[in-house]
Amino acid sequence: MRHVSFATVFFILYLVLSASPAMAFTKDSFNKDSSRKETQLPEIVTIQGFDEPLVRQASKPFTPLSIPQNDNSLSAIERLLRYLDANRNTPWEASIQLNLGLAYYRNGYFSETFTAFERAWSLSKNENKPVHKALADRAFGELVRMHARLGHADQVDALLATVKNRSFTGRATELVAGAKEASWTMRNNPGIAYLCGPKSLYSLLDWQKPGAKGLSTLDDYRSGEKGVNLVQLETLAKQADMNYRLAYREGNEIPVPSVIHWKVNHYAAIVEKQGELFHVKDPTFGQDLWLTAEAINAQASGYFMVPEILPENDKQVWQPVHMAQAESVYGQGNTGSNDEDRTTCKDHQKSKAPCDGSKNPGMADYDVHTMLVSLNITDTPISYTPPKGHPIRFMLRYNQREANQPSIFTFSNVGPKWTHNWLTYIEDSPTNAAAVVNRIVSGGGAIDYSGYNAQTGEYERGMSDTAVLLRTSTDPIVYERRLPSGSKEIYAFSDGASSGIRRVFLTQKVDAKGNATTLNYDADLRLLSVTDALGQETVFVYDHVSNDKLITQVIDPFNRAAFITYDVYGRLSSVTDPVGIVSAFSYDSGDFVTALNTPYGATTFAYSGNGTSRTLLITDPHGENERIVSGHRLGISSSVADVPSGDILVRNRYHNYRNSAYWDKQTYKDFGSIISKAQISHWLHTIDNKTSGLIPLAMTSPLSMINSTRLKTGPIATILYIA
Repeated sequence: MRHVSFATVFFILYLVLSASPAMAFTKDSFNKDSSRKETQLPEIVTIQGFDEPLVRQASKPFTPLSIPQNDNSLSAIERLLRYLDANRNTPWEASIQLNLGLAYYRNGYFSETFTAFERAWSLSKNENKPVHKALADRAFGELVRMHARLGHADQVDALLATVKNRSFTGRATELVAGAKEASWTMRNNPGIAYLCGPKSLYSLLDWQKPGAKGLSTLDDYRSGEKGVNLVQLETLAKQADMNYRLAYREGNEIPVPSVIHWKVNHYAAIVEKQGELFHVKDPTFGQDLWLTAEAINAQASGYFMVPEILPENDKQVWQPVHMAQAESVYGQGNTGSNDEDRTTCKDHQKSKAPCDGSKNPGMADYDVHTMLVSLNITDTPISYTPPKGHPIRFMLRYNQREANQPSIFTFSNVGPKWTHNWLTYIEDSPTNAAAVVNRIVSGGGAIDYSGYNAQTGEYERGMSDTAVLLRTSTDPIVYERRLPSGSKEIYAFSDGASSGIRRVFLTQKVDAKGNATTLNYDADLRLLSVTDALGQETVFVYDHVSNDKLITQVIDPFNRAAFITYDVYGRLSSVTDPVGIVSAFSYDSGDFVTALNTPYGATTFAYSGNGTSRTLLITDPHGENERIVSGHRLGISSSVADVPSGDILVRNRYHNYRNSAYWDKQTYKDFGSIISKAQISHWLHTIDNKTSGLIPLAMTSPLSMINSTRLKTGPIATILYIA
């Protein structure tokens, strides 16, 4: 670390605070002496490794943040607990509790998340300033989603009843929407909601014997209204030819492989142990987890499904479970949901426009992600193609249902729900190389990577990305994403986190001929410029009056400039391209774009949603409408034709469930919302029972039949739908 005098630090803080007291950022390393000049501390403090910055609540009496001495040997949870101990009952506690809840969740302390999220919400729910309300929104969203994930229908409904008139922003909009839909499923279709037990057995069997016949038995199972109890789970395991039995442990032994029952009434599969970490597959939480023995022992109820034949020295640890006892132990994890990450450009959209911005219409234009019913708006005000290397474009993109942004940005950005084509980074754990990493995709959405191979540095390929992701260096941290075309992306600019969550930003794009486009950043995680293969720079300017992380101007090498403005809430309000064409945006009380104004006129957007469906109505400047709906039940027939025969495992699944319907302008004008006149899309369902918008596996014109089959391909179960 570079050492500077206190006087220098104070002078810098003074200048920053004088210019923008409401949105000034600092890092914990700045506050070497919290006993002096405490009243000059900023309102927002960035702590490396925390999901969200720490925010001082404006409605509470002023108290300076007390920053504990940093110790790199501490885990993320231990660091946060030190911050909490030092700042309990202060204006900083709400944001500390939010970060603590997120750390508990990531590290497998599921029961502890509720206390942290509840405390964060109760402390912050009455805050009105945008930056404070954003954190409160996320605290509520994480709380209600955690209850929804674990099948707590009553708690979900009770929480939702308290926020009927609240307008949410940021990723909280999707957390709340998902909870509403989960509540409906738990109440009306519990058979596909409470499947954490069967899905855990499925994960275990698929890990040990990919393609085993018993997988179809597990896949066919439907739960009762209370979920699946231990007796039912043991019976199901026998039906699937799995040699597992119920057992209760009295010590701290963790069987591998096994199905674990958590004390929050939920099941998961423990499939392997590497070093000191246990690999847990849990479809309820969407990603594989790598947990310590300490976390597992703290959260386990004591009940396991273990192999019939145990090592001799383990037999005395495990006790049989009496029938009456086993009948009262349930798992209620909710495994049915939409995949909230599916807002990438490659996920299915109404127009099927290319992702690279090459079909730029000259001003902002709209589209829709059809599975999530998510409005997206794209504008490319800056674009040129050098004689070698990648084309240089600055492409802005709005995603209504973006679920992967922080509530408060601590790095370069263009406002909530907006992003651009140079903003992409890897989120990883600096202390656990085996953990799942997430790539926040340029233009929106996210893709996760698991199955890290320590020998090659390579992650397993998934369905969502044809490229290969590798960790090519640990110190300094460097990732490479190698594309089939021979080009590659290099991620090498880290935010410096040594625990918790780390962000590693894109630094180079190299084409198949070795021509490099380079991204340059400053110490405040702001993108300063993009240098093309000829050495020409496109520059990013930050001159917002109160937020120095917002991009306000982009200037290409030929001195052509695009201007970006924001409203008082930090939402992107207009884009002016180099020839003076203005695209302007209006919002509701949250961050949903209600109108797009261009020289062609105003296009308006109206959405609605409840536990069963999502609807978006688009009205163009001439008054003509398009309508798109996604829902559990759209009145579509469940009848299907015979499935194809062959060597693949096929299943008819979900024919009239979770479909999307689209009426273009002419169809809507002629027939309104008659379902038989709509274009119907049915979606891939992954092994964890999520719908994925990567591709529509059936698209039918009006009046045609939807047919579906289930396909088993390698280690990943997908559904193939044949129209």
